[in-house]
Amino acid sequence: MRQEPRKLREEQETGLSGYAARSADSWGRLRDEPECSVRTCFERDVGRIIFSMDFRRMRHKTQVFFNPQSDHICTRMEHVISVNYIAGTIGRVLGLNLDLIEAIALGHDLGHAPFGHSGEKKLDSCLKNRDPALFFQHEMHGLRVVDHLALHHGRPGLNLTFEVRDGIASHCGETYDVYVLVPDRAKTPSDLEQLARLHGTPATLEGCVVRLADKIAYVGRDIEDAARAGLMEFDDLPQAIQSSLGRTNGEIINTLVMDIIQNSYEQDAIILSRERGDSMEELLRE
Repeated sequence: MRQEPRKLREEQETGLSGYAARSADSWGRLRDEPECSVRTCFERDVGRIIFSMDFRRMRHKTQVFFNPQSDHICTRMEHVISVNYIAGTIGRVLGLNLDLIEAIALGHDLGHAPFGHSGEKKLDSCLKNRDPALFFQHEMHGLRVVDHLALHHGRPGLNLTFEVRDGIASHCGETYDVYVLVPDRAKTPSDLEQLARLHGTPATLEGCVVRLADKIAYVGRDIEDAARAGLMEFDDLPQAIQSSLGRTNGEIINTLVMDIIQNSYEQDAIILSRERGDSMEELLRE
């Protein structure tokens, strides 16, 4: 009897690294539903994200610079596509689950505010003016989007797997310099929201890869946009940063990706060397 395609796909996952997430071992969804005969659970999540209205809205949402007259200024949608490519490159070499990486990468900024992190800070300030206990974090709002606001077959919520929801809620690493990400494998669906708000690490290596890829995707790209806006050039960066990371966005991405691969291979952690990590943080402060 011929085996159904989904089972074959799950069997193919046995060839992944011993540290990779397997779809057959997923914690599952908020609501039980029949399995697909063709796609794994993580593949289905990719489709739910890219066909959602919330994903389409990233098309004109600001990354950092706002310029509706230019086709070349980075948007939120371009950013998530870049994150997906960078994280996939790392994950492929490390033997991780590329379907899970893709779902997290494409969905990680569904809850982001317009006008980049300035918009996020303004919303957070407005909420705190009403009630000091209130807050706005785009990663937590992203979880709210996929769990409640986005629609799937007319029902509230995309009903994604725990691993994808966790990756979305735990992806944020802009405000601290952690270069060794060890997955929190003890995390469960019941404590996801609390731990994510405290900036806990993702539950999977795939989520850890996306968290670092998120930084890599924008650290040099923002300089490109600044140069296009006439604000600065790559040659304006300190010589130490240029020597450590590179003089173009492509060189910076390649340097950081290769560093992570070399330090993380056959490790149950995603590791960026201290030297490259310090240089990246210095560049982010420029």
